[in-house]
Amino acid sequence: MIKNMAGYAQGSGQMSAAGIEEILSTIEHALSEGSYLALAPQFVVTATR
Repeated sequence: MIKNMAGYAQGSGQMSAAGIEEILSTIEHALSEGSYLALAPQFVVTATR
């Protein structure tokens, strides 16, 4: 999921490849240490008429 989102960020042109690589490197390091937590946001949508 994180790598897919990184691909979208790079494809949008809003983030540099170096910036994205730095973030992914930080995540990989945290994963290897067992200190990474990722939360996937959930959205609730309500409507009124």
